[in-house]
Amino acid sequence: MTEKKIRAKERDAIIQSLKAGVTPKIGIQYIQVGRVNELKAMIQDIQRIEDGGAAFRLIIGDYGSGKTFL
Repeated sequence: MTEKKIRAKERDAIIQSLKAGVTPKIGIQYIQVGRVNELKAMIQDIQRIEDGGAAFRLIIGDYGSGKTFL
């Protein structure tokens, strides 16, 4: 198993953001779990828009379900 080292700056930013109840601006890759499919769909939307297309997506979920995190 490969261990990932988190820099102190990222670690502290993650902890402070989570304490404040907001999504961290850096280091998200260290704490995201189980959102691969959702992130892939959003990346596809962004690529479609870059190619001149359009996209529209609603994100619905209960409080604390990770909507802002996406």
